[in-house]
Amino acid sequence: MTDLETRLRDLRVPAPPVSDEVVRADVARARRALHRRRLTRVGSGGVAVAAVGVLAAVVVAGQSGGQSGERPDVATPPASGHLRLVDYTGAQQPGFTVAKVPAGFVLQGATPYSLDVARADDHSSLDVFSGKLTVMLQSKDATLRHTDHPVTVHGTTGYLHTEKGVATTLEYLDGGHDVIVQAWADLGLTDAQLVEFANGVTVSDSAQASVG
Repeated sequence: MTDLETRLRDLRVPAPPVSDEVVRADVARARRALHRRRLTRVGSGGVAVAAVGVLAAVVVAGQSGGQSGERPDVATPPASGHLRLVDYTGAQQPGFTVAKVPAGFVLQGATPYSLDVARADDHSSLDVFSGKLTVMLQSKDATLRHTDHPVTVHGTTGYLHTEKGVATTLEYLDGGHDVIVQAWADLGLTDAQLVEFANGVTVSDSAQASVG
């Protein structure tokens, strides 16, 4: 038995040191998992987006193993300052229509629950919100979340919530809809630009709110 134990010990290979980059990647995947569960699992708002709130945790994604094309959730400043908004003239997606988009961005696509506005070269999954502008309806089992940063959107009061270095979320009521717009921090959009974008968003009858 002693000889066997000795042989097994000899077979052990010391684990390689874990780099900061690996740690950051693992943390990012965990954050995406919580965020996707809360935020997208079909748009779970309340936190969100709030999650952003939880974000610390938060952030979109759902499983510890990332998806192809996902961006890291560690926000970095845009290379050349803030983006500018331009009039959008392309085809619209079901659920939400937009009047403006950041320059160089396209409507990447929509699910029954959300619209992703992303850079033209972004081919990540539609349930990955990092690096994008995302529009969705608040979850059916949640209510409008008030913060200490009110703004005016579509003639009514909306509320901004910022998770520094992660994302800013704007929530407002538009008729019978509780709308959520989220902008990732690395986009470089100002609060005023996020409000301007939201003022150009129209909700259609095909938009659906998630539950839970």
